[in-house]
Amino acid sequence: MSGIAISHDLIERLRAAFPQTVSGIKDSAGKPDDMAAMIAHFPGVSMLAGAGPLLLPLMKMGGVYRGDVEPCRARSGFGLSGGQ
Repeated sequence: MSGIAISHDLIERLRAAFPQTVSGIKDSAGKPDDMAAMIAHFPGVSMLAGAGPLLLPLMKMGGVYRGDVEPCRARSGFGLSGGQ
């Protein structure tokens, strides 16, 4: 982790330059408000978190979890509809 925040502007420029490459954003800072802003600003882009305690809050916001739990099973296990 760099500990350096990446601006929405930079993400937009990277997506414009590499539309087939940039498909998700992983936020390791663990700040739900920041993750919610990313989800709102970049619809259709997967918001990823690798920390278990963030699993349920992130999925309720529409993000996905990549780690030791399969996302579709995790969503149904928490009673959430859909899946990624």
